[in-house]
Amino acid sequence: MMWSSVLHMKNIQGTIMKMNGEIVKQEKFRTHKEYLERFLEGVPRGSKVALESLGFCWPWIDYLDELGYEVLLANPVKVKSRAEDVKTDKVDSELLAHLTRVDWLPTSCVPSRELRWLRSLLRHRALGVKLSTAVKNRSRSEFRKRDISLR
Repeated sequence: MMWSSVLHMKNIQGTIMKMNGEIVKQEKFRTHKEYLERFLEGVPRGSKVALESLGFCWPWIDYLDELGYEVLLANPVKVKSRAEDVKTDKVDSELLAHLTRVDWLPTSCVPSRELRWLRSLLRHRALGVKLSTAVKNRSRSEFRKRDISLR
């Protein structure tokens, strides 16, 4: 058995599907661990879970991994090319489940927690340097406008 979901800030659209393609459960629920656990009742540990790749999906990947599920992160660009004309969360969730079932899900790399943490620190540092440089440049520009020499 496998399940797939489309995550949003407020809601998750989930689909639980058997290996023969039969949809066991399909519902929309709030983006909260309590609702996710309730939705996953009866889904055996070790089942494949397909998630759409979003910026805030990492805590959910970690949580599902802790619960014992095999998490697959779908590549949204490649999944879109296999999608139907009608694009809704329900259709997307069902498509992810079908692609996972037949082992055609185009996946993205899921880096380890440690690597994600290091990347986050690096991005934070790069942003700090960029902002600092912008402030310095703006200050120098204002001094030049007022004909103030710093040296």
